[in-house]
Amino acid sequence: MKRIALLTLLVALFFGTLVLASAGPSVPPQQYYIRWKSPVLYTCTHSPGNYQLDVLPATYDYYVPHDAQMIAVDTVHDSYGDSSAPEPTVTNWTNGAGQRQHQPDVADSKSYPITGQITLETFVNHTLVYKSTYVATCTANSHGTLNASITNDNHPLRAEVWSEQGLTFYHP
Repeated sequence: MKRIALLTLLVALFFGTLVLASAGPSVPPQQYYIRWKSPVLYTCTHSPGNYQLDVLPATYDYYVPHDAQMIAVDTVHDSYGDSSAPEPTVTNWTNGAGQRQHQPDVADSKSYPITGQITLETFVNHTLVYKSTYVATCTANSHGTLNASITNDNHPLRAEVWSEQGLTFYHP
């Protein structure tokens, strides 16, 4: 009987040690990004027969390896329909961290609403690791500048699980 009690205690201690060892903090993988810096400003105007969404020059921050790639995808939804087009791929990220300026963007339409968005896709080793999107919508003339909404998505293609301070996180 004492042997069974001792064996039970040893098994409990062994598995308890494994659980405690595996519950220690772990760090999520290195996060590289190219993302819009807030605010992204725009205006909505019209003249007879022409409605326009004008996005002012916008800044984006980056923290990537020198050979990372960025693809910016422009999408417009307006009275002409939906259109989407990638801009030329950007490479050569000097110093690996900093800021760059994105050129102004204009969308013309026959009427409101007009929605324009640009998604910055960050690729490291040919794998999509980060997406940052701004969305600007015009439903009437603006009186001054408006702030576009910005959405950042880290690791958009891979699932991961990590633990910190006893909590488990999951990103699908």
